[in-house]
Amino acid sequence: MKSTFPISASTNQARIRWATTNPLTQDMQDLMSKVRLAMQEGIFYDNDLHAAIVAQYDFTEEELSRNDPPRVVGGVVGMEIYYARKAVEAEEKEAVETAARAALKPTPGMRLGMLKFSGCPLFKNCIVESAEKGVTFLGTRGNKRYRVESTCANILHAQTTAQCCPLPRGG
Repeated sequence: MKSTFPISASTNQARIRWATTNPLTQDMQDLMSKVRLAMQEGIFYDNDLHAAIVAQYDFTEEELSRNDPPRVVGGVVGMEIYYARKAVEAEEKEAVETAARAALKPTPGMRLGMLKFSGCPLFKNCIVESAEKGVTFLGTRGNKRYRVESTCANILHAQTTAQCCPLPRGG
């Protein structure tokens, strides 16, 4: 038996619903579970994800054709799936950051060493300044000192990248 999902009246109402409902309703959590499973099975593109999710629900023709405003691919149903996907991606990002914070254990005064972020020169002598929500650190490039805000996940990646980089001349 296919599932049911209460579709919003418009794409704007779907946006408001996903932005303001906390905690998420059981229907929203079920949609997220279906989206998460489809993504784990390798479904990536929006149209493919839309088709995979719609096949699992008992939407009426009216619900599938509801498109207000008409520029949204997949209509209101597509917008609900889009926001469910964004919620799944946010949960995954938060899980990665939580694991990285547990591994890094940042505290003020902690030495991070050298960090190499993508597209940036090497930061040397990096020291954590604060570690509340994200991490703020002080680091040097040449003779200049910089204050940088980052995530724990990005810092761990930058530490690994810095280990692979040759030291700049004079350094």
